[in-house]
Amino acid sequence: MSNEGRVIHMATDLVFSNAEIQGFDVARLQHAVDLVRKGCSGEGGCRSYPGAVLLIVRRGVEIVHEAFGFRSYDSSAQPMTRDTVFDVASMSKPIATTSAILRLMEMGEINLDDPLQRYMPGFAGAAGNEISLMNLLTHTSGLPGWVPVYTRADGRDDCVQFMCSLTPELVVGSQVEYSCMGFILLGLLVETVTGESLNTFARRELFDKLGMDDTGYYATERFAERARLAPTERRTACERGEELWAWLHKTGQFLDLHTEDSVAWGAVHDEDALAMGGVSGNAGVFSTAADIAKFAQMYLGNGYYNGTRVLSPATIELATHNFTAGMGDNRGLGWQLKGPNTSFGSLISDRAYGHTGFTGTALWIDPERDLIVVLLTNRVHETRENEALLGLRPRFLNAAVASIDK
Repeated sequence: MSNEGRVIHMATDLVFSNAEIQGFDVARLQHAVDLVRKGCSGEGGCRSYPGAVLLIVRRGVEIVHEAFGFRSYDSSAQPMTRDTVFDVASMSKPIATTSAILRLMEMGEINLDDPLQRYMPGFAGAAGNEISLMNLLTHTSGLPGWVPVYTRADGRDDCVQFMCSLTPELVVGSQVEYSCMGFILLGLLVETVTGESLNTFARRELFDKLGMDDTGYYATERFAERARLAPTERRTACERGEELWAWLHKTGQFLDLHTEDSVAWGAVHDEDALAMGGVSGNAGVFSTAADIAKFAQMYLGNGYYNGTRVLSPATIELATHNFTAGMGDNRGLGWQLKGPNTSFGSLISDRAYGHTGFTGTALWIDPERDLIVVLLTNRVHETRENEALLGLRPRFLNAAVASIDK
């Protein structure tokens, strides 16, 4: 059966009403779901996150869509709900930035094998003529993983100027080195080529077409009521956050998107993305589990969703190809592919792809099983020091895949 144009059909009865029909062992599936629930209840002595939203879709049919726990740890915390809006952090890379780059490629505006400097003459970094768009998309540019850009700037223009002066730390194309800096540059590339913001381009070319009404860059659009937002880290919980908090007070930016005790509540968690104005190629997207599942279903539908074409089948095939075998990590275009010591666990198919976000979010897509798994948490609330989720994710995904009988 073709996936093209398929719409996700939401369950309206019991939580597992469609599970058996879609090939799940209900008892095993319940065990997998319980692993997520226990992560926010403190069972086993470790609370991994205040709350979570889990969405599992198979063959275009919703199997599980549940919310657990609370949005925060304070005494007035509201229960997590299925429509809670999360800062998805680095999931912005495949969802917004990569999608924008792929659309520009399809429109004939860019060629992925071209050097970045062809489109951004202001990029004066060493090896500027050697770093291709493919290098940036596959994290093989050799650029550093993360640099505190905000400490070198008084505003966005300074951030852009600094980004254009970056130099590789590794030989270009030699190995995978995950780089937020590379994706910030890709976001700037979209601006340069289109003459409009990444936010505007992604909204028109992707989010609106997919009906992703709860997805966007919150600092720009303010599209969601604060009551629906999951807060992230207390800015003063770590040295990096304290530096940013001082910077925000100095510049007078985004203070209204924090609570009195400096908790980010609608402001993107990533410090550089916030310094870039909240719209950046590496982070900044806020979304819900349902919207992310629409995006994933578009990929399983070879670029189509609900009869609307967003990307071409050829582009989907290209984006999910492994370009970095033997280079330390398996990478497609913006996507991480299944590999050892990743969130993918052991049982998902070798063709699977997905991405995680530092704030505690994850998306996995398995084309062989026609499976989508979205797990959204705000594990950095109130501090990033809680890393229990990192061990839970592959264990949970193994349990979820093991619940599929046919």
